[in-house]
Amino acid sequence: MTMKKTITVLLSLALFAAMFAGGCLLTEDGEKSDSKSYSVSGRVVTYDNYSIENVSLRLEGTSSDDSQITRSAISDYRGNYIFEKVPNGEYAITPYMANFGFYPGSGSVTVSGRNTSGGTFTGYSTGGGSSGSGYSISGSVKGTENVNVKGLIIALSGGEYPQYTSTGDDGSFSFEGLQPGTYLISPSGANIRFVPATMRTFVRSFNITLSPFSAEPSNEVLPGETRYDHDFFPLINAAAWTYQVSETANGVETTDTETVIAQGTVSVYGKEYYVLRDMYDDPLSLVRVDADSVYMFHDITALESLHLDSGSSLYRPAEISELGPDEDPFIHAWPVYPLNANEGDTYLLFNHQRSEVGAAYFWDWAGKYHGTEDVTVGAGTFKNSRKYETVFDAIGSTGSSTIRQVHRKTSWLGYRAGIVKIHEEWYEDGVLVRERTKELVGYSIP
Repeated sequence: MTMKKTITVLLSLALFAAMFAGGCLLTEDGEKSDSKSYSVSGRVVTYDNYSIENVSLRLEGTSSDDSQITRSAISDYRGNYIFEKVPNGEYAITPYMANFGFYPGSGSVTVSGRNTSGGTFTGYSTGGGSSGSGYSISGSVKGTENVNVKGLIIALSGGEYPQYTSTGDDGSFSFEGLQPGTYLISPSGANIRFVPATMRTFVRSFNITLSPFSAEPSNEVLPGETRYDHDFFPLINAAAWTYQVSETANGVETTDTETVIAQGTVSVYGKEYYVLRDMYDDPLSLVRVDADSVYMFHDITALESLHLDSGSSLYRPAEISELGPDEDPFIHAWPVYPLNANEGDTYLLFNHQRSEVGAAYFWDWAGKYHGTEDVTVGAGTFKNSRKYETVFDAIGSTGSSTIRQVHRKTSWLGYRAGIVKIHEEWYEDGVLVRERTKELVGYSIP
């Protein structure tokens, strides 16, 4: 070995040895770290044991080799937190979140050769709210210079009744008087992309402050997204609609809220359908849009026969001419809203009959396009909305008994918004037994 190579090797060995101090390795921050390190974990909860997420926690102290150690963690939706790569030593853990106090305010932990519990912190709100007056959900929308964040509609789903509000000058919003439960918050704005499109939160025994929504102008599809678009039925991943629902049945009036979110697509024999889900991620329907029509399944129970995993399916969407006499019309998608119809046009969706021993059933489903009219709902006034009416007529005969049920549905499609209003009526033997109205109070179409 030459003298030059010998010096180089000796210097390298010296540098390598210097990186070890008493068997410890220097980290990028200059702290010495035992080659063996461990985790410190625990939970953050309310006094009634509900988890608290997004709490910032800091671990700091001195390791067994006298290095100063600092670690950070954030509690997840289960309230769990974990600090990784903590060497042996003595440490203090301190939780923090705006408008919250914690007991204890700080905890101590000793790490000695194994993963260690950092303990449980109990949080309590210092920002108001009570079980009597209710709690609040507040947040904001942060926009680019091309987006005006003032006056955007923010819809809230969940609880006993729907709510919607508008953002202030700085994009802030708040919902008050909420009782514990799960809520979905949806910002609204055509041709605006919100990230995230919706937020879900669980109100426990304290007020909630959400992370900001970001908003930017968008008419484009991001890489990896699929869009099936039409001026009166825009459909893209993460599009969301929130409706106020009023219903009268058996003399009882109720008011509720309903949020529908487009979550991914499924291929049904070569045709791509969006899966529409509710705020709990349960599937509601499959929808496809092309230049001529909006295709939907008549009955969502048909989804029980479909695999909703991407790329798998059992049935093809059938045109009227494709439906054979022995096929069940309820397992097919039908062109519910013909987008190229002229005012006054009528269209037959299906006419079907089935006979069984001692019984016969007849179904007739037809529609009519009524032209355009202005519609005002919570989300605003939609001029020249397209109005469709469909009537589903079902007759069942068993021996000398005959029952007739009619479902009449009127839908309005708003420009760049989709369905803005639906009014439905159910009749049994000519008697109105149920009535339901859905009105759009908020929507997000990227």
